[in-house]
Amino acid sequence: MRNERLREAIRASGLAITELGGAVGVNGKTAQRWVYEGRTPRRKTADRVSRRLGVPVDWLWPTISGPDNGPENQPRDFVRLYAHRAEAPRQLWHELMRGAKSTIDILCVTGLFLAEDNPSVDDLLARKAGDGVPIRLAMAHPTSPALRRRAMEQRLVGALAARARAAISYYEPLAAIPGAQLRTYTLTAYSSIFRFDDDLLVSHHLYGVQSFLDPLMHLRRETEGGMFDLMTTTFERFWLDAQPTGQDEERLP
Repeated sequence: MRNERLREAIRASGLAITELGGAVGVNGKTAQRWVYEGRTPRRKTADRVSRRLGVPVDWLWPTISGPDNGPENQPRDFVRLYAHRAEAPRQLWHELMRGAKSTIDILCVTGLFLAEDNPSVDDLLARKAGDGVPIRLAMAHPTSPALRRRAMEQRLVGALAARARAAISYYEPLAAIPGAQLRTYTLTAYSSIFRFDDDLLVSHHLYGVQSFLDPLMHLRRETEGGMFDLMTTTFERFWLDAQPTGQDEERLP
């Protein structure tokens, strides 16, 4: 079974598969087997591949064993922690969105980074909605006190409100598709939450830190009442408080 993640990472690096082999100390045929036969290298070699491609080793080989996979007593829902949101592979977002079949829930401040990093994300979400996948988008209201406070903390006074307005304009056409909804909230969001079926990406907001530097946690629902359920409960509370954009235009200046 081909390793599509590895193939895409090699392509994005500008290397040929055989060149990667030489760069990490193996012959080209060995590297081809990793891609086309789905073979897994030894841990030390896999770590060299990871460093050369700039992609986490357990993203390339999710079942790889070794000490870097984390302590055995970590929560069962926990998949991975990225030190910064920007370090999560771009392919991860696309893979989770494309694979969603029953749920796409997004709680974020603006969510523009999704469009900036993946220019076709609006088309992808529209296709998902058209295929019958329920989509709920909850974004910060541009004039809310909570957003103004966050803008001051990040030294983005004026800029963050402008991004919030731009995000609403960008995503609002989705709300015209049956099954897709867009709402704005005025609460203080301590995390951004992105749910794709039973996978969850959670970006924790830090005081005075711009969003792309926030740590990002990947969870997968493995237990009832675990970390995954805790985060989705937070989303539901925000969603109940949020208002549909089409019914709330008087709140916009």
